[in-house]
Amino acid sequence: MRRMGLGLVVVGFFGCASSAELENKSREHSLRADAAAQQRDYNRAAHEQAEARELHGKAVERAAKEGNTNQIPLPSEIPAPAAP
Repeated sequence: MRRMGLGLVVVGFFGCASSAELENKSREHSLRADAAAQQRDYNRAAHEQAEARELHGKAVERAAKEGNTNQIPLPSEIPAPAAP
C-alpha cells in the first residue's frame, strides 16, 4: 500500500508539465494565431490566441508553484525564430 501511494505521487509529479513546457505550448498557439490571421482566418486566430493566453496563465501559476522567480514573458514578447 505504501509503495502504491509513493508510485502515484511520483507519476503525478512527472505527469505534470513544467512551466517552461506550458510556455512553449503557449508560444506555439500564438504562432498559429499569427499564421491564421495572415490567412484572414480570424475565427481560428482568435481561438488560437485564447488558447495561448490560457496556457500562459497556467505557466505563470506553475512557475509560482515551482518557486521559479524568473518572470515568464508574454508569448507576443518572445521574438519569432528566424525563417530557414
